[in-house]
Amino acid sequence: MEIGFSTGALGRSDFRRGFELAREAGVPAVELSALRGPELLPMLAWLDELDATGALAGFAHVSAHAPGHFAPDRPDHEAAVARALGKALAPRKIPFVLHPDAIGEPAVWREHGELVRIENMDGRKPTGRTAAELRGFFRELPEARLCLDLAHAWQIDPTGDEARRILDAFGDRLAEIHLSGITSEARHRRLDHAGGEMIRFARSLAPRLPESVPVLLESPLEPADMAAELAAARRALGGLV
Repeated sequence: MEIGFSTGALGRSDFRRGFELAREAGVPAVELSALRGPELLPMLAWLDELDATGALAGFAHVSAHAPGHFAPDRPDHEAAVARALGKALAPRKIPFVLHPDAIGEPAVWREHGELVRIENMDGRKPTGRTAAELRGFFRELPEARLCLDLAHAWQIDPTGDEARRILDAFGDRLAEIHLSGITSEARHRRLDHAGGEMIRFARSLAPRLPESVPVLLESPLEPADMAAELAAARRALGGLV
């Protein structure tokens, strides 16, 4: 199982720094995060530079993360973001993670097919948190894949039952896993936060997670903590790594 980092976990809004830290760590997977809207176009333009230097080729898996919401005062913003993502990522075959609660116009995402990865949401969000709530989004986007966020699943149901329902319903779509610790207020933390509850939770689900699916760590980290968090992720995923 390939384990890597989200650039947002390493560099916050500085995706360039996050990418360089992931590359220096020699991990096989990276997610280019543009969770905040203003980060998106600079990040997509930066892909040309990465192509020129061959930096992306050093990763076995590359994905991106779309903004978590779209400008409410711009009715065309969602469609514009979808076009920009498609133009930059489709030729490179880079998939992108999409928050279901941000989807207002499913048609603008449908044309991107399996490049779209719908992520299960945490308790702050009004929908997309459970298998039942995700079902409608996959009905609207029949080719979309699943990004299973284990921290979000734990925050919704620490027993793991809801995560298992999501895997029962959409496990054949599973294409990416997000892993981190998380607080009851849905703030990402290190995996060993709260006595390692998240490590035990992930370990209980590990037999259901295919080795071929990449894992992206979203724990907020300083460079000195990256190796320890990778080791914690390996403990969480048990014999799969």
